[in-house]
Amino acid sequence: MGVKTVQTVNIDPTNTIVLTTSHSWAAGDPLFLKSTGAMIGGVTAGQVYYAASANLNAANGVVSLTSMPDGSGTPISLTNAGAGTITVYDHIARVTDTITSGDGMVLCDNAVEVSNVRLASQLIVKVADINDTPLTGYEWRLYVDDPAAGIIGSKEIAGEESTAESQHTITVPPWAGGSLKLQIIKNGYEESITPVTLASGDRQTVTVRLESDLNI
Repeated sequence: MGVKTVQTVNIDPTNTIVLTTSHSWAAGDPLFLKSTGAMIGGVTAGQVYYAASANLNAANGVVSLTSMPDGSGTPISLTNAGAGTITVYDHIARVTDTITSGDGMVLCDNAVEVSNVRLASQLIVKVADINDTPLTGYEWRLYVDDPAAGIIGSKEIAGEESTAESQHTITVPPWAGGSLKLQIIKNGYEESITPVTLASGDRQTVTVRLESDLNI
């Protein structure tokens, strides 16, 4: 998966592209190519092609291109080797506008570079007492940090009335990344509010240690 660099282009009648490393593509996998110079003759940069069943050799990094989604048909005729660094991509994206929020899926049919895409993040929460003894049966809430709405915030991302685990993982949607507040409440202990900052696609572990409530 990912991006592969072209090492050799065998033009018509062989019509194979040899990569610098092996690949894991199967017949019919969608591919597109880009070049820092001239593109391979017979191939259009950014257009979606498919790995052809003919000539396919994953271990040796060999692939031919076809216009047939199932990988069938005669491989596309390659008329020259192109120039510059040529790369083959196996992910497809056609996005012309900057994506700033949203947690849906974008299905695309062509290739351009995408920037400013926010990804879901993960927050791993561990709860214990001040002696590091794991605690369960606590209530937890995760909020967007909104100082104007108060110390906790006005928008809840996720929560649970009582959890049986001392450690759990919260998936934070893309729209909620940034400054957050984690609230932990458990009978016999003081309430805890922990600030958390999550970057796009981040995976972070937070350990919350609860102190006994001396007023009980």
